[in-house]
Amino acid sequence: MNPPLKTAPLLGESSRQTRGRDRALSDGAAALSTLGIGLASLDSDLRYLEINDWLARAQGLSASDHRGRLLSETVPHLAEELEPVLRRVLTTGLAALDVPIRESGTGVQTARHWLVRCYPVREEGVITSVNCVMEEITERVRAQEALAASEAALRHSHARTRSLAGRLITAQETERTRIARELHDDVSQRLATLAIGLSSLKRTLPPGCAQLSDELQQYQDWAVEIADDIRNLSHELHPGVLRHAGLAAALRSVCCEVERKRGLAVSFEASDQLEDVPPEMALCLYRVAQETLHNAASHARARHVLVSLTLREEELELSVGDDGCGFDLAAARRRGGLGLLSIDERVRLVGGVVELRTAPSRGTAVSVRIPFAGRTAS
Repeated sequence: MNPPLKTAPLLGESSRQTRGRDRALSDGAAALSTLGIGLASLDSDLRYLEINDWLARAQGLSASDHRGRLLSETVPHLAEELEPVLRRVLTTGLAALDVPIRESGTGVQTARHWLVRCYPVREEGVITSVNCVMEEITERVRAQEALAASEAALRHSHARTRSLAGRLITAQETERTRIARELHDDVSQRLATLAIGLSSLKRTLPPGCAQLSDELQQYQDWAVEIADDIRNLSHELHPGVLRHAGLAAALRSVCCEVERKRGLAVSFEASDQLEDVPPEMALCLYRVAQETLHNAASHARARHVLVSLTLREEELELSVGDDGCGFDLAAARRRGGLGLLSIDERVRLVGGVVELRTAPSRGTAVSVRIPFAGRTAS
């Protein structure tokens, strides 16, 4: 047990009042000890005048082992950071509040952390000592460090995931291009050859083979239909119109294709004479339009879709809005639908932003804005 803390009598204070104040201070120190808060008083040479039991035990010595000894002698690992704070208080007369102090140990995990408040003590206007209130915050600091490490690991994992997603999209487009070229240059040509061969064979049939001729005609028609379907699939996989006619023409083409195949009324608007759209940006907007039109036709039960491509100062915007049934956006993102993820990632890769507005029975509107600095419509 610490001896009662003694203080100098205040002006006009009786000895009984002084003893009462000392008793109150001592009781307060004991109460703080139960809360895990240390109290210490050091003179101008930084020798311990008093220290409460809790802080003494926390530093591995008894209270009596501290009194009269220098801070640097009793707790050298703590003195390294605490001494400059104490001397500043003694020199300036200004309290130091909530100063974090690290008491080094034999390793990172053995270091202890304190939150220190130091107050100057004056006698007849002269600073003679300093009182310290020390709260150990080691567990709090370690928890904060662990949280920071976890957040950093999560950010790193997220960055790696996004990088992988970007590479997957790039690889997907490369593979789409390869397959489209294979379909167009090989399979389509072979089907055309087959159709021509069936036509030639039909012409060589002798009279009286009407049934066989009709069958050959049916096979020829099927070959032509398959060739058309493969050609359309090839264009969907890799839209050559993007390279040859530009983004606006490619978007108009996909809108007409959806309107023809899916029975959906699609309106398209574009800024006049839009040009010089970089290939990666054009492909991104084309794929977004494909995905949103597919969703409108397959899931939204929409009757009309408006697609617009607008150039505004230094920004290119693609907007796709439908009058369909809409959906719960938060729920869709929780399910992790690949369509939304693909749109988000494609737009991110070209430095753009996506805004999606929808609600059940309210339709869906998708807006993609991509920086387009240094380019203007002709």
